[in-house]
Amino acid sequence: MQFTFYKQLSQFCGSISPVVNSPKLTSSNVILKSGGAKTIKAVGGTVKSWTTSNKNVAIVNNGKITVLNKGTTTLKIKVNGVKILNLKVNVK
Repeated sequence: MQFTFYKQLSQFCGSISPVVNSPKLTSSNVILKSGGAKTIKAVGGTVKSWTTSNKNVAIVNNGKITVLNKGTTTLKIKVNGVKILNLKVNVK
């Protein structure tokens, strides 16, 4: 249906391309206190996996970051099966 619309519209306007939004996170840098938690989401795509570089600092489950200890970790969020988004998490 969308392709037909773009094809018909391009007859009037010339060559056009559909707008494709790049996936992004609802937060770009997270600072939490020990014992805290925060939920983040990816917009513009479907999350396939969430991983953390330091499970001693924080864990992540379906976007919910749970703090375990002070320190720094980087979350890696795989979106649409290919795009990797990184999120730095600092725990004070």
